[in-house]
Amino acid sequence: MSAQRKDRRELFFVATLLLGILILFMLPIGYVLVQNHFASIRAHRILVHARVLIQQDGLPLTVDEMNKFTTPPPLSENAAPLYDKIFVNFNQNPQWSLLERQTYPLLDAWLGTTPFSGFTNPPLLPTAMTSAQQKSLIHVAEQYVQSARAQFPLTAKAVSLPYCNFQRNWSLGSNLTFPEYTQARKLVRLLLLRALLLDRAGKPLEALQQIDLGVKVAKQIGSAQCLSPF
Repeated sequence: MSAQRKDRRELFFVATLLLGILILFMLPIGYVLVQNHFASIRAHRILVHARVLIQQDGLPLTVDEMNKFTTPPPLSENAAPLYDKIFVNFNQNPQWSLLERQTYPLLDAWLGTTPFSGFTNPPLLPTAMTSAQQKSLIHVAEQYVQSARAQFPLTAKAVSLPYCNFQRNWSLGSNLTFPEYTQARKLVRLLLLRALLLDRAGKPLEALQQIDLGVKVAKQIGSAQCLSPF
């Protein structure tokens, strides 16, 4: 009997020890779970408060509210359809992108040496261009500008309109894309290349007009609604 009691005491001791170890192991996990629970409660309260503030400011919170918030202006006053037409032209002419990429060194060098570029120091090019290379790139720029010349009157008309509202499918939420920003960069670079050629032709005022046009494009497309409701 004494041997059985001894075995029972040993088993009780081992079980108690294991239980203690388990409790010590679970305490940090429990602490983290409790902290996460309270953090979730705080986050929910903050979100509710943020929604109230947003509603007070009259900003949209749902897809339906977003659609009302972004009611398109009259077609005759909306620049977005004109930009869409320009961007379709870019997509339908992939050779323009090839020509554009070849002119990067030329455009960078020109922007780095013009007083209105904003550069404190001219950007460093990978390699110095020889006269022959420069002439070759000038020819590529002329070819590109000539090929895409139909975009210039469309751009001038677009920036003269008071609104720029791209119709978006807000129900896509975080999957919604904004391809016009990439295309707008291509358009602005095209305008800069035209300014470069005009400057080389001894027409600095006309070159400045093209740069001003590019600034207006950036401001106009940048003013378009791009915040998704949550």
